[in-house]
Amino acid sequence: MGMSSSQARLLSLTGRMHDIEYKAQNLEAQKLQMANESAHVYQEYENALNSVTIQHKVIGSDGSAKYIDTTYSNFIGTSAGNNAVYGLRDVQTGKLYVPDDVKRAYNASNRTVEGFLRTLNDIKSGANAGYTSITSEAQLRALNGATGRYRLDSDITVSNWTGISNFAGTFDGNGHTITIASGTQGLFANASGATVKNVCIDANISTTNSHVGALLGVAGNVTIENCYSTGNVTGGMSVGGLIGYGGANTNVSYSGSSADVYASKTHPGNISPGPYNQESAAGGLIGYLISNSNISNCITTGDVKGEYFYVGGFIGISGNNLSINITNCESYGDVKGNCNGNGDLLTHNGVQMSGSIGGFTGDVDAVYTNCNSYGNTSSGGTIGNVYNFVGTGMGSLNGCYSSTAKTDAEMAGSGQTVTGTKTTPNIIGENTDATRYPNIAGNLDYYINMFNQVDAAKGAITVPDGMEDSVEWFTNMIENGAALITKITKNDDGSFDLYDVNVATDTNLQEVSNKVNLLRAEAKYEADMRKIDNKDKKFDTDLAALESERNAVNTEMDTLKSVIKDNVDRTFKLFS
Repeated sequence: MGMSSSQARLLSLTGRMHDIEYKAQNLEAQKLQMANESAHVYQEYENALNSVTIQHKVIGSDGSAKYIDTTYSNFIGTSAGNNAVYGLRDVQTGKLYVPDDVKRAYNASNRTVEGFLRTLNDIKSGANAGYTSITSEAQLRALNGATGRYRLDSDITVSNWTGISNFAGTFDGNGHTITIASGTQGLFANASGATVKNVCIDANISTTNSHVGALLGVAGNVTIENCYSTGNVTGGMSVGGLIGYGGANTNVSYSGSSADVYASKTHPGNISPGPYNQESAAGGLIGYLISNSNISNCITTGDVKGEYFYVGGFIGISGNNLSINITNCESYGDVKGNCNGNGDLLTHNGVQMSGSIGGFTGDVDAVYTNCNSYGNTSSGGTIGNVYNFVGTGMGSLNGCYSSTAKTDAEMAGSGQTVTGTKTTPNIIGENTDATRYPNIAGNLDYYINMFNQVDAAKGAITVPDGMEDSVEWFTNMIENGAALITKITKNDDGSFDLYDVNVATDTNLQEVSNKVNLLRAEAKYEADMRKIDNKDKKFDTDLAALESERNAVNTEMDTLKSVIKDNVDRTFKLFS
């Protein structure tokens, strides 16, 4: 073999050797990856060995006890003994897990059992199936001047909101929530000849404009049913937690508000609509209510502040005659007049003013029947009418109650007709007759329990779709610390207490090995390890073949190097 051909062959073998080394390194990397995969497979198996299932005790028809795997649907709302039921509470928010329709019904209700059942019954009725679906902010904005029937099919958040104008149709919130992240008006700026029901408004409204409410700014000939508002509502005059200005034939039932309300204007103003100066007119539910209206079974819990006359926990001022009826309503918020938001005194015509401040209403020319007031009243001014129920006016109180009034004189200012003042509160919204709720009558007790749980926890969170009957989801939520099992106990006074429990402290609960998961994990582990072993064996075979090829190439390369050296030596001898 000549020198040049030997060198060419040596170069070819060198390239071949590099290729062998590259393949060998690639196979070694894959073997390392297989080792990591094997460790991961074993970890999955080990996790399954340690997995458990939460079970709870049930009593059979023969009185015997047994434990069954716990799911949301077969456990929540069941008896926990001693007049208690079980709930599932989110650790971060403290809210109760409930089905989506229960959450929506609670949010849109007036926070009473009856209001909740009415809303839930309406949601489940299917009566709104022919309505136009609303699912976006753009569709809401397009309702200006609308006269049709509309159904809200999802929660919606809006910003820079100025309100839907001139609405004259029917709007069914279907229990959903509209969040006004920022704006100068509630959902509707004004409506006439309209019906609005089953919607919750979470409001952040701030403006110096007048006639401002979380749901409706100016109402006339409207019907409001099963609506609720939360958040903050700040305006100029005629400001309400739900409705700013209620014109003639404003009818509201089973609705409420927990929104804090503030009317900032500090002097009378001749503003339209309305025949009178609106003053501040701040109310927990309605700022200014004019005539021929009926309000029933409504509740407010937000605090109310106003800078001039007519500040009330429920209504700022109602009516110019006795054509308004307020029945079975409650107010819980604290009421303060002439406060400028910070408690400093204001003056009007050189005199410090407190206006007409009432725990329930500032000024009343209306008939109030079986209504309760629980808030405290105060004012930054030194003169004016400050009373525990009604500030001033020519209205009539029949069988009403104030938690802070000890006498009729403390109950209302001059001009009021007060009869049958109660020394204990009226019971509001407790009608649970199943015939009133045909769409949920078969599960009425279950839903009442759901309401009590949610109300005690101050809110609800929805169980994820498809998880209500999942044993794995329920156990994982508890084992991972995302949720707590809770007992909700009803006290003799009607209040509810929440007690978090666990498997170690509750004899109705136990943990057992998850046999189903274990069997699945064993089968998966064996199948995965067989695949890994087969791949590993193939890698070993391929590496052995590469090693044999490497040895053969090394032998041939050594031979060629020896031949080339001999040829070089002979050449030098020949020329020397």
